[in-house]
Amino acid sequence: LLIVPVQLIAFHIASLKGIDLSVRIFDDFDRVLKSKI
Repeated sequence: LLIVPVQLIAFHIASLKGIDLSVRIFDDFDRVLKSKI
């Protein structure tokens, strides 16, 4: 249930600070998901 809100927040942060930042956030987020699964 928390996946969508986190992605939306990351997307808004990316739109404010830049695409590179969003890429880093999603990479870390994917790592967290893989570690939990």
